[in-house]
Amino acid sequence: MKIDRFPRPTFSVDDARRATYSVFGIKGLAAELAGERDRNFLITCEGDQKYVLKVCNPADSDEVIDFQNQLLTHLSSSSNQWQWPQPQHDNNGGLMSHVQNCEDEEVRVRLLTFVDGIFLADYRPHSPHLMRHFGRFLGSVTTSLSDFTHSAMDRELFWDMKNGVGLIQEHIHEINDRERKDLIHHFLGIINNALLPIQNDLRTGVIYNDANDHNILVECGVNGNGEIVGAIDVGDSVHSWLAAEPAVACAYAMLNKPDPLATAREIVGAYHENFPLTEEEISVLFALSCLRSCMTVIIATHQKSLEPENDYLSVSEESAWQLLGKLKETSPEFAHFSFRHTCGLEPSPSTPHLVKWMNHQKNQFSKVVDADLSDDEMVVVDLSIGSLDLTNSVWENMEALTRLIGTPALGRYNEPRMIYTSDQFQTINNNGHEWRTIHLGLDVLLPAGSQ
Repeated sequence: MKIDRFPRPTFSVDDARRATYSVFGIKGLAAELAGERDRNFLITCEGDQKYVLKVCNPADSDEVIDFQNQLLTHLSSSSNQWQWPQPQHDNNGGLMSHVQNCEDEEVRVRLLTFVDGIFLADYRPHSPHLMRHFGRFLGSVTTSLSDFTHSAMDRELFWDMKNGVGLIQEHIHEINDRERKDLIHHFLGIINNALLPIQNDLRTGVIYNDANDHNILVECGVNGNGEIVGAIDVGDSVHSWLAAEPAVACAYAMLNKPDPLATAREIVGAYHENFPLTEEEISVLFALSCLRSCMTVIIATHQKSLEPENDYLSVSEESAWQLLGKLKETSPEFAHFSFRHTCGLEPSPSTPHLVKWMNHQKNQFSKVVDADLSDDEMVVVDLSIGSLDLTNSVWENMEALTRLIGTPALGRYNEPRMIYTSDQFQTINNNGHEWRTIHLGLDVLLPAGSQ
C-alpha cells in the first residue's frame, strides 16, 4: 500500500480566529497546535474556556469526518469516566462548516471541546500503576466501540495495521541506512510468521487505533499516581483487528524504557481484565507491536520528505528506531509467553501436553548421573542467605566450601542466595537497578570427574 497523503490545508491564525467567531459565534485567541493531517488551533476564550478548531484535510471525505464526529459522540456517551473532545454545532446546527481561507480557498472546519491534561509523552514516571490504568482505559474503549458502526469505518487508511506489511514493502526503499533496512526485514519475518497463519481468524471491529503518547492525557491522582484522563484525535480510527488496539498502545508506551516488555505486560494484563483477549490475539500482540513501530519509522521517513517543516511528523521516529533495536534482542516466544502469563494463562500453550507426556513416560527416564539422588542419606545443603554455615570466609575458600558441602549433595530450588548480590547479576529495569535474588535451579553436587 502506498502512503497517499494530501498536504495540510492552508489556514492562518487569523483565519482560525475569524472562522471561530463567524461560524460558531465564539470569540477567542487562536494559537496553532501540532497535527499530522489537519490544521489544529487552540481557541482560548474569556474565562479560560478552550476549544480546538480543526481544519480538515482535503483527503478526508465528508463521510469520514462524520465518522469521526459520531465516534467521539459515541465514546463520550458510553462512559463518564474518560474525557473525549466533543463536536460543537455551528450557527446553523451542523457539525462541519465550509469557510474561506486567506487565499480565498474553501476549506472545511469543525470545533471540538478542549480536553485538559498532560500528554503521556511528557508525564513521568510511567509507573506500573499508570500503565495498568492505560490498559484498563483501552479495554473500556474497545468495549464501548463493540456496538459502533458507520459507513466510513472500512475506509482505506495507511495507519491500518491490516495494510502494514504491504505499506512497509512498498516504502522500505526510502530507508537509506543499510542496518536500519535490515532491521525492518528482520521484523517482517517475525510479523509474517505470527500473522499469516491466523490473520483471518482474528476478531475485527472499530478501534481507536492511535493510543500514542502524544494523544493520551494524564493527571496526577489523589494518591500521587498518574492516571489516564482521556484521549484526543480519532483521525486514524478504523475497522480493523481488535488486537491492534493494545498493540498500538504498547508500541508507544515501550519507547525509551529500559525494559520495554515489562511495560507492555502491564498494559496487556489490564486491557485483558476489561476486554478479554483470545489466545490467538495474545499470540500476535508482540508481532503487531513491532509492526506498528516499523510503520512509524517508515511513514515518518516518507512524510518528512513531503512536509519537512512539520516536526510533529517525526516526533516518535528516533525513539521507535531505538525500540526496534532493543526488541530485536527479545525472543518472540518469550514475549508471547509473557503476555499469556499476564493474562492468567499457562505461559506456554504446550505445557499441558508436556506434563501429560512426562507423566506417561516417568518410568522410562534414564539416570542423569550415576549417583543415586533418591537416597535418603543424600545431603541437602543450605546455600541460602540465612545459612549459619556459609559465612563470607567459607565462600572465599574453595577447600572449606568443599568440606562443608560434602559430596554427593543437593542444593535447593527457590532459595535466596547471597551470591546474587554481586554486580554480574545486576540488571536495569523500568524502576532502576535490580539484582537477581532467588536461585531457580536444583544443584547436583558431585566429586569432580563423576559420571
